[in-house]
Amino acid sequence: MPQRPGRLLVVVFTGLAWINAVLAIFNLLPGAGMDGGRLVQALAWARSGDRARGAVTAARTGQFAGALLIAGGVATLAFGYLGGIWLGLIGLAMLASSRAQAREVLAITAMAGLRVRDVVPGPGSAAAIPGWQTVRSFLDGGVQAGSTVAGSTVAGSTVADSTVADSTVADGTPSLAASGATAFPLRDFEGHAAGLLTLSQLALVPADRWDRLRLIDVATPLGQVVTTTVDEPMGQLLARLSIRPATPHALVIAHDGTPAGVLTPDDFRRAGQLGQLADRRRAP
Repeated sequence: MPQRPGRLLVVVFTGLAWINAVLAIFNLLPGAGMDGGRLVQALAWARSGDRARGAVTAARTGQFAGALLIAGGVATLAFGYLGGIWLGLIGLAMLASSRAQAREVLAITAMAGLRVRDVVPGPGSAAAIPGWQTVRSFLDGGVQAGSTVAGSTVAGSTVADSTVADSTVADGTPSLAASGATAFPLRDFEGHAAGLLTLSQLALVPADRWDRLRLIDVATPLGQVVTTTVDEPMGQLLARLSIRPATPHALVIAHDGTPAGVLTPDDFRRAGQLGQLADRRRAP
């Protein structure tokens, strides 16, 4: 009887040792975010002298290793061992994370040399929507004409008496639906940025609450929005956005605190294409 506590401790510490050994081996796999992937990236970077190329090499190595693990898991299952399920799931996770890393690195590399001012839509500042405005008044009033909202310029005077369904109003100016805007910067009473409103957020508001809810109540608050300035490099901004994938938009704020535009996922794709074209022009 007195020896049982000692045996229990041996079993516990043995189990912990096995778990740590498995985790150490797992962490050495060349996947994105693992020590093995970082080692591969460091070796490729040292050999090529190009950090971006090293990151792409590490991502592709992780994809290859993930595919091997998936194949090994399928083969293990074929022989009747259920442990192949875990092997396949690990390989699937490695494959997905490595692909995401490769896409991110390639996108950041393509935007090298570009700054937010080179990509932000429209000339000058974007038209900021008053955050205290009700949802119904915004939908009925349409987009303020003569300004740029998320890359869509509306010419003429202020749009009035328009609806979401109408493409134009009586004086021929575009309505909210025809403006092409999908995201709108909000401002407070002092004109400073207050949040970011998207069409998808508006679509979730029940019609019976349009008169009671303000736009700021529906929009994403400023503290939860990725903000930037016109001077920030696009690659740096994209890297910050990858940490918060739930917010694919970026609110551009001027030096005086007023909204200067909105960058949407389409703008980031366009920035990558602009970067690729710039690289081809610089190539001999």
